[in-house]
Amino acid sequence: MVPLNQLKGAARNPRTHPKKQIDQIVSSIQHFGYVDPVLADENLKIIGGHARAEAAERVGLRRIPVIVISGLSETEKRALAGVPPMKAVLCSV
Repeated sequence: MVPLNQLKGAARNPRTHPKKQIDQIVSSIQHFGYVDPVLADENLKIIGGHARAEAAERVGLRRIPVIVISGLSETEKRALAGVPPMKAVLCSV
Protein backbone atom coordinates (compact mmCIF):
# COMPACT_ATOMS: atom_id res chain seq x y z
CA MET A 1 0.00 0.00 0.00
CA VAL A 2 1.35 3.38 -1.01
CA PRO A 3 0.09 6.79 0.11
CA LEU A 4 -1.69 8.46 -2.81
CA ASN A 5 0.19 11.70 -2.23
CA GLN A 6 3.49 9.89 -2.98
CA LEU A 7 2.38 8.77 -6.46
CA LYS A 8 3.37 10.95 -9.38
CA GLY A 9 1.31 11.13 -12.54
CA ALA A 10 3.09 10.71 -15.84
CA ALA A 11 3.39 13.99 -17.71
CA ARG A 12 2.72 12.15 -20.97
CA ASN A 13 -0.12 9.86 -19.94
CA PRO A 14 -1.10 8.10 -23.20
CA ARG A 15 -4.76 7.84 -22.19
CA THR A 16 -7.33 10.47 -21.42
CA HIS A 17 -10.22 9.72 -19.11
CA PRO A 18 -13.58 11.45 -19.44
CA LYS A 19 -15.37 12.44 -16.25
CA LYS A 20 -17.99 9.73 -16.87
CA GLN A 21 -15.30 7.04 -16.81
CA ILE A 22 -13.80 8.38 -13.57
CA ASP A 23 -17.33 8.47 -12.09
CA GLN A 24 -17.79 4.80 -13.03
CA ILE A 25 -14.52 3.86 -11.35
CA VAL A 26 -15.54 5.85 -8.25
CA SER A 27 -18.81 3.91 -8.15
CA SER A 28 -16.94 0.62 -8.51
CA ILE A 29 -14.55 1.48 -5.67
CA GLN A 30 -17.46 2.45 -3.46
CA HIS A 31 -19.25 -0.82 -4.21
CA PHE A 32 -16.37 -3.35 -4.32
CA GLY A 33 -13.51 -1.54 -2.64
CA TYR A 34 -10.18 -0.81 -4.31
CA VAL A 35 -9.20 -4.08 -6.00
CA ASP A 36 -7.03 -3.17 -9.01
CA PRO A 37 -3.46 -2.01 -8.20
CA VAL A 38 -1.76 0.89 -9.95
CA LEU A 39 1.44 0.10 -11.81
CA ALA A 40 4.39 2.41 -11.00
CA ASP A 41 8.12 2.63 -11.48
CA GLU A 42 10.69 2.66 -8.69
CA ASN A 43 10.20 6.44 -8.29
CA LEU A 44 6.42 5.91 -7.84
CA LYS A 45 5.68 7.52 -11.19
CA ILE A 46 2.46 5.97 -12.46
CA ILE A 47 2.88 3.78 -15.52
CA GLY A 48 -0.69 2.46 -15.56
CA GLY A 49 -3.69 3.35 -13.46
CA HIS A 50 -3.98 7.14 -13.60
CA ALA A 51 -7.79 6.93 -13.66
CA ARG A 52 -7.90 4.48 -10.75
CA ALA A 53 -5.62 6.73 -8.70
CA GLU A 54 -7.77 9.77 -9.50
CA ALA A 55 -10.94 7.89 -8.58
CA ALA A 56 -9.38 6.64 -5.33
CA GLU A 57 -8.50 10.21 -4.42
CA ARG A 58 -12.07 11.33 -5.14
CA VAL A 59 -13.39 8.56 -2.88
CA GLY A 60 -11.11 9.80 -0.11
CA LEU A 61 -8.68 6.89 0.04
CA ARG A 62 -5.27 7.80 1.42
CA ARG A 63 -3.40 4.60 0.46
CA ILE A 64 -3.86 2.22 -2.48
CA PRO A 65 -2.21 -0.98 -3.67
CA VAL A 66 0.62 -0.37 -6.12
CA ILE A 67 2.78 -2.80 -8.07
CA VAL A 68 6.26 -1.31 -8.42
CA ILE A 69 8.36 -2.39 -11.39
CA SER A 70 12.02 -1.39 -11.26
CA GLY A 71 14.68 -1.20 -13.92
CA LEU A 72 12.57 -0.30 -16.96
CA SER A 73 13.89 2.11 -19.59
CA GLU A 74 11.73 5.09 -20.53
CA THR A 75 10.90 3.30 -23.80
CA GLU A 76 9.76 0.21 -21.91
CA LYS A 77 7.65 2.34 -19.55
CA ARG A 78 5.93 4.05 -22.50
CA ALA A 79 5.32 0.67 -24.14
CA LEU A 80 3.87 -0.78 -20.94
CA ALA A 81 1.70 2.31 -20.43
CA GLY A 82 0.25 1.78 -23.90
CA VAL A 83 -0.86 -1.78 -23.15
CA PRO A 84 -4.60 -1.91 -22.44
CA PRO A 85 -5.62 -2.94 -18.92
CA MET A 86 -6.24 -6.69 -18.65
CA LYS A 87 -9.95 -6.14 -18.00
CA ALA A 88 -10.29 -4.43 -21.36
CA VAL A 89 -8.45 -7.26 -23.07
CA LEU A 90 -10.58 -9.91 -21.39
CA CYS A 91 -13.83 -8.08 -22.17
CA SER A 92 -12.97 -7.96 -25.86
CA VAL A 93 -12.47 -11.74 -26.19
